[in-house]
Amino acid sequence: MGLFSALFSGVNGINSNGNVISVIGDNIANVNTIGYKSSRAAFEDILAGSDSNVGLGSRVASITAQFGQGGFESSSSVTDLAIDGKGFFMVKDPGDNSKFYSRAGQFVVDRDGYLANNKGLRLQGFSVDTSNNLTANVSDISISTTPVSPNDTGEIALVMNLNSNSTTPAAFSTATPTTTSNFSTGVTVFDSLGNSHLVTIYFRKSASNSWSWYGLINGSEVTGPSSGVNVQAATGTLTFNSAGALTSAATTTSDFDFLGATQSQAITFDFGSIVSTGNGLDGATQFGSDSAVSNITQDGYASGSLKSIEISPDGTITGNYTNGTNQTIAQVVLATFSDETSLRRVGGNNYQETLGSGQPTVNGAGVAGKGNVVSSTLEQSNVDLANELIKMVIIQRGFQANTRTISTVNDLLAQLVTLGQ
Repeated sequence: MGLFSALFSGVNGINSNGNVISVIGDNIANVNTIGYKSSRAAFEDILAGSDSNVGLGSRVASITAQFGQGGFESSSSVTDLAIDGKGFFMVKDPGDNSKFYSRAGQFVVDRDGYLANNKGLRLQGFSVDTSNNLTANVSDISISTTPVSPNDTGEIALVMNLNSNSTTPAAFSTATPTTTSNFSTGVTVFDSLGNSHLVTIYFRKSASNSWSWYGLINGSEVTGPSSGVNVQAATGTLTFNSAGALTSAATTTSDFDFLGATQSQAITFDFGSIVSTGNGLDGATQFGSDSAVSNITQDGYASGSLKSIEISPDGTITGNYTNGTNQTIAQVVLATFSDETSLRRVGGNNYQETLGSGQPTVNGAGVAGKGNVVSSTLEQSNVDLANELIKMVIIQRGFQANTRTISTVNDLLAQLVTLGQ
């Protein structure tokens, strides 16, 4: 009985070491697989019976994935993503809506505009509402190429100085604005259709420390007058104290009727704070130096097409458009599990949840212990090739030793057979 037990011990030892060789071989084969997590086999002994202390060799008790961090490699594609820390990308099969979890972040924009991996599984993230604000809804991430709508100008802000030594010219005339004003500057504004228009603002010193300003546009761009006739669409006044600070800024009229666009477009002219509410020196000033504009801004823009995207460490995807604006498109979500080692490996660098792993906790990157998303980067396999080769040598010795056990038992059984001869 003892010899036969030893024979079975050798067989079991061969089987268990052979299975571990398969695990090691799988690890080595995937040393260059993006996002791959190495597996580790654990042995356990086998007893001949519940009341026996005699062993029957070994077997593989479990094969578990090792979810240690892999190294990073740079990529030229902004949609190549890596996770620095804990978590998995969540992807979904558009065919049957089944969900998978992966550390492999090789994503591209497919023909339908969705971020997907090479298996066609779509990356999941928080979507945005009609105002491009992130919501709590998790769905397929779509990189829409639909142009952004234009925005008509609602405000013009100026930082400037008006020369206090200027003299008062003749009464302002839209026919001869240059000779009836002291200084002028131009700003491009946009109507409700996204068409651009040049508004020229003329400043005329009306009295000591007092100025009037006039916003003129070409008559061919508004309803009514013909081309070449200046149309006064906005007027106002500015007053300063003896220190050159702005004491009042009033807009008398502001009514822009651009052709084909929404009529009576009102534009606010911001000349900075006044002394009663601020220092009066952060916008328009009146000092004894040349009149000049140091900064002028307006909040309108034309329609724009998607030019590029950026992905921040928290997974927020931002679209940059040809009109200089940017909008939030979505936010990549990450999933974590209470026991990630119990996830079921299903191939294609993907895992599925099990009862043992628990349900996923889904958040944005960097939240609730989740790692950060790194764009233009891929996570390498975490296989330690040197360690795997060393383990292969050890397992090889174990396999050889078990074959030696079988050959030895065979010799002993042969001796028993010859005893009766």
